[in-house]
Amino acid sequence: MHRRPYRRVLFASVLATHVVVLTLLLRLDRRANSTSLPGMVAVTLVGSNESSRSTASDLAAPVTTPEPGPRSPQIRKPKPSRMSKTADDAVRDAASADQAIAPASSPAAYTSAESAPPPPAVPQEPERSAPLPTPPSSEADYLSNPAPSYPRASRELREQGLVAVRVHVTAGGVPDEVRLQRSSGFPRLDQAAVDVVWRWRFVPAHQGDDDVAGWVVVPIRFTLKP
Repeated sequence: MHRRPYRRVLFASVLATHVVVLTLLLRLDRRANSTSLPGMVAVTLVGSNESSRSTASDLAAPVTTPEPGPRSPQIRKPKPSRMSKTADDAVRDAASADQAIAPASSPAAYTSAESAPPPPAVPQEPERSAPLPTPPSSEADYLSNPAPSYPRASRELREQGLVAVRVHVTAGGVPDEVRLQRSSGFPRLDQAAVDVVWRWRFVPAHQGDDDVAGWVVVPIRFTLKP
């Protein structure tokens, strides 16, 4: 029965404090003459002492902290012993000593190579040059070779000139190819020269003691007496 008047008084006092706070806020807003609207204010009402006690008990509850787990043992790396360092130093000293001693043997080999006499030079025999071939000739049998016939039309027209015929003579002295190398300017005279050379015989070319084939140029002149 005594709790109800107490709750009413408490509720009225809380409500009055809220009203006072609201009126103060409104006055401050009017003084500031601000055009922006104020944000909303959250108001909480305390109902009874029991709710306040429960919240206080919740706040006063102890906070439990987790216990730390067992620490993992640290593995320490073994430090190299002084004996291993001394062994490595000994190996390095031995290798450096071998490297310092090895070049000492190279000058002896070098001097021995220089002191050896050079091999005697072998004289080279001069190469024998092959004999140059002599060209074939028609002078030896010139008297037996027939003279070219003078064409009748060329004599009547008084055609004269020099014809050069290139002849390939075999090793037997027989022509097997005849070419016109220089024309006289008259086809009848050129043809007469080519025809007569086919019937000629030649002295073949020589290379050493052997008869070989070769080329020769035969000049034939056509002239008329006045």
